[in-house]
Amino acid sequence: MLKLGLVFGVPISLLFALEIFLHAIGYGYSTALFVPSEDGRYWIPNRFFARKFFPPDTIKTAWPCRLALIKPPGTMRIFV
Repeated sequence: MLKLGLVFGVPISLLFALEIFLHAIGYGYSTALFVPSEDGRYWIPNRFFARKFFPPDTIKTAWPCRLALIKPPGTMRIFV
């Protein structure tokens, strides 16, 4: 049982530590559909969103749009 724990536990914990380290230094890019704009007032489409689905030479970007970061009270956002 100890050998099985070492065989699986050590590699999983090393990968977990590497993931935390890369996240801490800011490596990579956001995979969210919308990201905050430069001025921080709007949500804009993320130009890197499609990278996880398509090869680099076929990436399409979303239609240019922007949504207010803070929505007015009493409103609902429905994005299709």
